[in-house]
Amino acid sequence: MSRKITICFRIPFSAPLPFHKKPGKSRTSLRSVCTKLIALQLSLLLLAGCSSQMTLKDAEKEPNFSGVVTKVTEHTILVRVGPEEDEYRSSDLLMVSLLTEIEGDGRTFQVGDEVRVYYDGMIAETYPAQINRVYAVTLIESTENTESTAGVSK
Repeated sequence: MSRKITICFRIPFSAPLPFHKKPGKSRTSLRSVCTKLIALQLSLLLLAGCSSQMTLKDAEKEPNFSGVVTKVTEHTILVRVGPEEDEYRSSDLLMVSLLTEIEGDGRTFQVGDEVRVYYDGMIAETYPAQINRVYAVTLIESTENTESTAGVSK
């Protein structure tokens, strides 16, 4: 018959383990240094992101479409998009924010104006669809020009 022998070792836990240190200055200062370094990196990242100003030349490389303004509010315009535009697949009407990233000339739009909208490519699929991050809205043709030439016969 065979016997199993079990050997047990007793480790005294009264002695401090090498990885267990009492909280002291070295541990606190290391934590505070790491926290400060992370805060510094985040602030530098934010400053770097804010320093580059987008221009209209940059915006022309972004997704854009043209359409006719059908409604004007204080901070938005409602634009009817033509079927030739890719955005028409999302919706024929797009609510466009006038809080643009490129500072414009402060022009207010009127119903009937033809505009070109430069944006980030994201369209919220509601009805009417919404574009919130707009780089620029430029005027292609104003209703003032069409009204003044509409009554002139050639």
